[in-house]
Amino acid sequence: MTVARSHGKFRPTLKSLVRQNTDEAVVEMTKDAFSVFRNSPDTVKASLTTLTKLRGIGPATASLILSVYDPETAPFFSDELFRWAHFEEGSGKGWDRGIKYNVKEYLGLFDKIVQLRTRLETESEREIAAVDAEKVAYVLAKRGDAVGEVEVRPAESGPRKRKAALSETLDQEVDTPKRTRPARQSKTKKVVQG
Repeated sequence: MTVARSHGKFRPTLKSLVRQNTDEAVVEMTKDAFSVFRNSPDTVKASLTTLTKLRGIGPATASLILSVYDPETAPFFSDELFRWAHFEEGSGKGWDRGIKYNVKEYLGLFDKIVQLRTRLETESEREIAAVDAEKVAYVLAKRGDAVGEVEVRPAESGPRKRKAALSETLDQEVDTPKRTRPARQSKTKKVVQG
């Protein structure tokens, strides 16, 4: 099992701990955790507890494993998502909020994301995945935006117009990466048939 650091708090000793898990233990624990996972806080807790029996796997990494298994339902306990879901104005309450990375905090985050998804699905009449909420939180955190600063224009009517307004707002708010080098030219020679 390989662990790569992409964002969040770097913990250099975790990689060596994770390597101590046997392939059999990883397969057994993940199968057990997935079999009890059922979109409710009670089974989420049981799934996390099972996964955290593996060396080097805490609640945040366990939530990532659940999120890979079910990205629609299980949010990844990322710093960005936790802070966005619990965002308040003021020092130590916004993007700089402290995180304990424990099961209790994850269950609170899980509940907040269930509420968010339910509200957005009702408003938009389409399914919203937990991983979608994490993507939004990641972008907002990297920009350092407060929750209320991203304005979504009111829709004329209906979910399609709301979606178009949100899409237009995001297009204006988020810079898209541009290609920095010219496209490669083909080095193949033309063969002239005679």
